[in-house]
Amino acid sequence: MSRSKSLVVIAVVTVAQFAFGAEKTFSKTLNVNGAVTLEATAGSGNITIHSGDTTHIIVNGRVKPSNNGWSLFGMGDSDQQQKAVDAVAANPPIEQNGSWVRVGRIDDEALRRNVSISYDITVPRTTQVKANSGSGDVRIDQLAGAVTAHTGSGNIRIHNIEGDVDTSAGSGDVEATSISGVAKASTGSGNIHVEQSGNGYTRVSAGSGDVEVEGAKSSLDARTGSGNIRVHGNVGGSWNIRTGSGDVVLTVPPDGKFTLYAHTSSGDVHSDLPVTTTVTSSSEERHTVRGTVNGGGPQLDVNTGSGNITIH
Repeated sequence: MSRSKSLVVIAVVTVAQFAFGAEKTFSKTLNVNGAVTLEATAGSGNITIHSGDTTHIIVNGRVKPSNNGWSLFGMGDSDQQQKAVDAVAANPPIEQNGSWVRVGRIDDEALRRNVSISYDITVPRTTQVKANSGSGDVRIDQLAGAVTAHTGSGNIRIHNIEGDVDTSAGSGDVEATSISGVAKASTGSGNIHVEQSGNGYTRVSAGSGDVEVEGAKSSLDARTGSGNIRVHGNVGGSWNIRTGSGDVVLTVPPDGKFTLYAHTSSGDVHSDLPVTTTVTSSSEERHTVRGTVNGGGPQLDVNTGSGNITIH
């Protein structure tokens, strides 16, 4: 009996190895000079981009069959997928025109359908980047140029960017930290965490998920359909903060100056900072606070459909 079980296990492992197919890797180094623009696309793979020396772009790729090649069970053609993997690894989808580089474009539909490619790309620090993955994670670190990143279903992690950042996910978390320029982040369903290190304005939006913003020093627009919002910063421009259902917690300097309008349909408004209030009716007192803090300044509007508003 034990011998029969062993044979079954061996057969299953052999089938799985044959069905999944073999991964292939490739590496290509490009010479560049001056300002560099990179466009990177992955259908169902991850994209990682980080900085290196000023004269080269290094593209490392991992190619594997898509859909796991389950041809033995009538769910694909593993031979065709393996041929596609071999073809892409032998001739990676990398184009260069001077300092403009495009990675990941595959015009051949059969190749594109049968492979999944993940990229690890090293670029000069000043490179401007556009990265797009259909269903994979995107990570970008240590760049001085502007960054645009999108994924259909995956997470985005962006760190230490001196330029502007514009990033979005169809469904997944978005994290953008140590951003010196303008920071824009959105997700259909997921959480957002943005940390500003400069004076750029911030715009974040989630369909459903929590939103957290740190270091805001300029204008801010933060909203979510359903989730909590936390903001830590100085009201240096107009702030507009809205959630359909969730709590809002704001942490600002004790000497911050702004003009406040805070409203919750069902919840309480509390401020540790003294507010010189102007309330139009007694029925508004619990759910609405209007007034100025430290003599007034930029407009701070906060609204939640159901939740509390707290200002520290």
